[in-house]
Amino acid sequence: MQGNVDEREELLTAVARCPIPDCATLMLAYRSPMEIVPRGDGAWEFICPRCGCESIVARQELIFQSVPTSWLLATAHEA
Repeated sequence: MQGNVDEREELLTAVARCPIPDCATLMLAYRSPMEIVPRGDGAWEFICPRCGCESIVARQELIFQSVPTSWLLATAHEA
């Protein structure tokens, strides 16, 4: 088995609810933090696993969105 756990590409995750009222299933989406998104609004594209509805959800309407690990690692500098 080749590869190291540290060599895996980091993926960002987002969760939203399906917009179809009779469905309301949670939808998951993944993407690379380096991925260039044509829309600058932070919207995510989802496909519902239950009903197949395709939707675009604005960042403000997401139930959850992960952040890159580098954002969580603080760096200290001495002055």
